[in-house]
Amino acid sequence: MAEVPREDGAPLASVYLRTLLHINLATSLAYLAPFLVVAVGLPLMFWLKPSVAGIRVIGLPLSWMVLGLACYPGLAVLGYLYMRSAETTEEEFSDLVERP
Repeated sequence: MAEVPREDGAPLASVYLRTLLHINLATSLAYLAPFLVVAVGLPLMFWLKPSVAGIRVIGLPLSWMVLGLACYPGLAVLGYLYMRSAETTEEEFSDLVERP
């Protein structure tokens, strides 16, 4: 990460850093919500509806199929999108503080 210019004084630097932290927190929470829906929602659904959990597709339980074919790839895409978003934020911040 680039160094925050301090020749003008620390207050501006602290504003830049505080803004970056708030943006990173908001981004993290935005990507945490869908993760929690999947991580909590699927087990809750299969617990509340045992008849759904008992369904078999191609000889495998539906819960395994949902997790293996939809959930894990979806979470991998979500992680990749979060990483790209965080990197973009860091690059924009670096460009801002390195500007003459």
